[in-house]
Amino acid sequence: MIGLSVLLREEAVNSLVYEAEAWMCNPVYECIGIISNFEAQLKQDEKDLYNSKKELATYIGPEEHRLSQIKQIAPQQSNKHH
Repeated sequence: MIGLSVLLREEAVNSLVYEAEAWMCNPVYECIGIISNFEAQLKQDEKDLYNSKKELATYIGPEEHRLSQIKQIAPQQSNKHH
């Protein structure tokens, strides 16, 4: 802690408290369990998003869906050049 700047000390203490609380809840896995839960939730959310896009394509047609994706990507790419 001594080597940290004053601005980073609070963040470091908060991190230590978070880890201590995680250890109290689960002394074997500590933060690993929380990270695993977040990763599982992310995978589920990605799967849900894929299925939603697939379902959307059935309503608007696959060609229109593909075109809408291209239109979303194009502005993002043009913004990178500016």
